Amino acid sequence: MVALYSLPVPRNTAVLITGCSSGIGADAAIRLCKLGFCVFAGVRKESDGEALKKQLNNNSKLFPVLLDVTNMDQVTAAVDLIKNRLSQENQKLIALINNAGRLLSVTICISPSVMFCTFFLAVWRLAPLC
Repeated sequence: MVALYSLPVPRNTAVLITGCSSGIGADAAIRLCKLGFCVFAGVRKESDGEALKKQLNNNSKLFPVLLDVTNMDQVTAAVDLIKNRLSQENQKLIALINNAGRLLSVTICISPSVMFCTFFLAVWRLAPLC
């Protein structure tokens, strides 16, 4: 059996995870909160954020953020909200985990430039927070 060791959580730090409505993103947010990190959890619906908070018994280190990476207005609003929160709490964002994505069950024709704009530009807009 392999023993797992954890490093101390740096003080006054936070992480941002996109795609926390379910699956890997939700699990990562829960795990990092339990380790002591302040987590900004990007969700597409308020109800997803509430469900995530409920799983963590309203842990004060979890901050659900409405963040659909395909909606640049939401991306901009999330950046502003996170910047303000980091400033208020004297924290620094040390990681961005870009987990957001969609699995399409049908084949569609979409231009590579649309895909680039949708996913890369959202991350590009979020990355300077780190």
